[in-house]
Amino acid sequence: MTINRTAQTLTSWSVSTYWLILQAYPSSFRREFGESMAQVFGDSVRHAWHRAGIAGLATLWMRTIADVVVSLFSAYGNEKRDWMFKLVVGLAVLYACALATAVGYGAARFGEFYQPPAFSIFGAPNAHEDVLIAAYEQAMTGDFGRYRVFVTAVGFSLAVLLGASSALFGLWQRSLLHGAGAVLAGAAITIVAFELLPTVWFPLDRYPAGALWLIGGGIPLAACTCLLIMLLGRFRTSRARFGHS
Repeated sequence: MTINRTAQTLTSWSVSTYWLILQAYPSSFRREFGESMAQVFGDSVRHAWHRAGIAGLATLWMRTIADVVVSLFSAYGNEKRDWMFKLVVGLAVLYACALATAVGYGAARFGEFYQPPAFSIFGAPNAHEDVLIAAYEQAMTGDFGRYRVFVTAVGFSLAVLLGASSALFGLWQRSLLHGAGAVLAGAAITIVAFELLPTVWFPLDRYPAGALWLIGGGIPLAACTCLLIMLLGRFRTSRARFGHS
């Protein structure tokens, strides 16, 4: 009874997960091949379980992941003649270049803050709290303050650009899910890249730049920008269709 229940749970989870993965493919590709791919995978899952149990299912997933990576590039590559494809790729490249430039400049220009500054409790553990805060406020008028402004301004600018790029991708695929997925993927890359920047110090604490971008509103700002642009784009499309009818 337990084995049958485990088999049913794992096979159902595998089929559901694969269906979610299919949503990453271009809409046209998914409409043409999605149903048959899901059916073939479901049959493969049941066959793999009956043949080798969990080991067979794990082997099937390893092959599937490799196939998905290759077929995703191929599926999007087939749409390279579409002008929207070129625009989306162009914005993605622009975002990657802007992110790399910001991180490179920040790391080179403000490299001194890889070390604990004088006002930090880590640098002066026996100092009184009021003294540390006063030193922090004084440091904010110099390079440290400029670094704080740099991280905040660059983070917000990149979040808006990420949201706009993701929205264009979602509009191209006519899918809010594609837009949301692009926001999350871009946010993950941004957080990893921001971790290369010096730590953002506070009077008695410190935060990695990537974590500060995350909790400081980077993802919500990118998501709101994406949603707003997608809604405006769909509204204009619907209005144009209504005008032609």
